[in-house]
Amino acid sequence: MLDLGCGEGYCARNYLKMGAAAVHGVDISAEMISLAQANTPDPRASFERASIAEFAAQQDAHAGRYDVVTAVFVSNYLDSRELATLVTLAHACLKAGGQFVLLHPHPHLPYHRQSASAGLRFEVDEGASYFDSIGDSHVGRIVDLEGKTIEVRLVHHTLEELFGNVIGAGLRIDRFRELRLDKPTADGWPALADVSLQTPLHIMISSTRD
Repeated sequence: MLDLGCGEGYCARNYLKMGAAAVHGVDISAEMISLAQANTPDPRASFERASIAEFAAQQDAHAGRYDVVTAVFVSNYLDSRELATLVTLAHACLKAGGQFVLLHPHPHLPYHRQSASAGLRFEVDEGASYFDSIGDSHVGRIVDLEGKTIEVRLVHHTLEELFGNVIGAGLRIDRFRELRLDKPTADGWPALADVSLQTPLHIMISSTRD
């Protein structure tokens, strides 16, 4: 498996628990890679510091190598050119029949003002709209399960742009889901009580290289 934008290795560790034979994680942050290496002593895991563009420049070494490529909450930090590079890179690294899974914050979130709360809020100009804000970077703040406020960033990509990149790279879309918290998690997350069950928080696009 290849995990693009692996952060501190959370997903990689879970992939290994789920039975992955090996996971290679890539992230732009040297600090995150150090944490991933320290927190993931499993010899089946390896980590590399590189941006998406830097890793794409060496993609020939990884071409057709992976059964699964994931990108979990990394596309929301990328502009349109970088998003296209990410998806093209995923396609190049997959074996025939391999699967690419993209998780992205739901693009509607900054514009769904009536459901926003103190627990999940993005700074968006009142006049901004979903369709004319592609590429805009929205700063958001989310209150986590422990009550700590975390700053997040969401570069706006419409669903059309996200799907268009996946299809344009030559990947076949198999499944699309709008994800929300399950009720037990939502019940334990009071800061998001007014949006977690009624509002999709993330999207998942699962696709295959033929």
